[in-house]
Amino acid sequence: MNRPTIQLSWGCAKSRAVFVVDCGHNFDVVMILDLSGSVQDEYELVIEFARAVVQGLDIDNNSSRFGLVTFATNVSDVIYMDEYIGQKQSLLDALEFYHEGGYTNTQAALYTVRTAVLDPLRGFCNQTVATRVVLVSDGFSNIMHENTLPEASLIKNLGVLMYSVVINQEHDMTEMEGVASDPTKYVYQLLNATYIEEVARALLRDLCQP
Repeated sequence: MNRPTIQLSWGCAKSRAVFVVDCGHNFDVVMILDLSGSVQDEYELVIEFARAVVQGLDIDNNSSRFGLVTFATNVSDVIYMDEYIGQKQSLLDALEFYHEGGYTNTQAALYTVRTAVLDPLRGFCNQTVATRVVLVSDGFSNIMHENTLPEASLIKNLGVLMYSVVINQEHDMTEMEGVASDPTKYVYQLLNATYIEEVARALLRDLCQP
């Protein structure tokens, strides 16, 4: 299997070097960002990682579209895939969110992705363009916890691949592995800012796979 090429370029988000993925095919990405109290010390880490992933997507040439959901006790922010088509810098500028803390309602975020973001009326077209969903969290969901993995399964049933990026020194790998489509390949650990580029590059390569 041919590996996707990764082209080094310089991004605008705080002068961080990024890797723009060149897959040879189109794909869309939806990120789910945990901004709850259990990750309050990692807020900047989560946001900078999301920026690194966006920088690595070929959004300006319409090869990828990007959606996003942030959550804590409730779902806070939603970016739909049809909002920033071909507008990478505008999308990067939009990646600033109020960090409210609170509980970790992962199942609500997954439900919102499935019912609102992955809506054909908002750009979801998985039959012709591959769609990837990336959960960035420590895995400690504590509101209707029993619904987290079933909601993830409903997204996978749409033909969407799911990936888990685990943050925080203390985390629940069981939940994050259960969310991922393949727990042996699609689970990544992001322990601190030193690893942002390395983990973003590994994730981008896997997102690119047909």
